[in-house]
Amino acid sequence: MTVHYIASNLKVAECLATLPASEGLEFCLLHDARKPWADPDWQPVNTLLLFTPFLYEGQYIAAEKIWSHYLRIFHPGVRFFTAGYATAQAGVTNHLDLLNLPGNLSAFFQHPNSALPTQVVETEGLLLRDKLVRFFDGHGKESIFDVLSDITRLLGMAESAAQRYGAPFEAVKADFLNKLPLRWSELKNRWNNYYALLLCLPVAPVLQKTDMLIAEADRNYMLQICADERLYQDQTLLNLLHSIHKLLLKVQQSCL
Repeated sequence: MTVHYIASNLKVAECLATLPASEGLEFCLLHDARKPWADPDWQPVNTLLLFTPFLYEGQYIAAEKIWSHYLRIFHPGVRFFTAGYATAQAGVTNHLDLLNLPGNLSAFFQHPNSALPTQVVETEGLLLRDKLVRFFDGHGKESIFDVLSDITRLLGMAESAAQRYGAPFEAVKADFLNKLPLRWSELKNRWNNYYALLLCLPVAPVLQKTDMLIAEADRNYMLQICADERLYQDQTLLNLLHSIHKLLLKVQQSCL
């Protein structure tokens, strides 16, 4: 039986493989958790072991709730387990306590109650699910989707004022475009505060694509939006914003 694992302390995982209790098991590294996530070949993965918390960007990260949710959506056939020095809470059947190992690890990984766990262990470390919720919901009343929608609304109103009502550029600027830099800055600041940390998650490729689109919108449009009257009417900008919205929604649904 092959157990693929994700860990930052590779020596602990390698030592686990040498124990007599691991007879009949092969431990295979799926991802070094010290590095940003890169999609592996999932085809041979039947059993996944996440060592938690793991060290990433100088912080110990607890992401087991996100991983459990992600696997249920995208890889429901993969059996999910965690390992660490925390003691499993009542009702958690898929956690391997490294300080109190079972005598037969093969039996542990093949236990039928561990196939689709409804609960996961709670460990010390930065609770990345809570961090992700704050990224989407914000610390105040506005979600990141609210900010994006407001930017799109201002652009739409500016375009309508110019094309339908013939408003001159200076009036469009005063009424709509001058409000965009602040709103765009709010979105960028929130993104920049979270982006690097979130790259340890299995949605990293989606986040990287989102980052590219935000950079493109910033570089080609938002930096000059109040100086060039052609930019706010360019459909490409609205398409970029819609694409960013769709990608962020995918991240939210994949992790939460």
